[in-house]
Amino acid sequence: TIQGIVYGVNINPNTGGQFQYSLIDNTGAVTIRNATATDYGSITEGDEIVLTGTVSHFNGLMQIQPTQNIQKLSSSNTLKTPASVTT
Repeated sequence: TIQGIVYGVNINPNTGGQFQYSLIDNTGAVTIRNATATDYGSITEGDEIVLTGTVSHFNGLMQIQPTQNIQKLSSSNTLKTPASVTT
């Protein structure tokens, strides 16, 4: 189970409840991805959610696949400003 703020737009907006977002908390970020036709609930950027799922890998990256409905705690949360990185 993980809790955090949803960031970004759905980069997997296929039909049937599929989605892919970033979920950020105070420790870092992880991709949350639903590649099935199961509808776990609607989420958008700025939502604070609690998600229970299984950890897996896709294209070498860790992700969490929901295994039950997503609990939305709040909406329209203030997003962190990205840090500028120079090389």
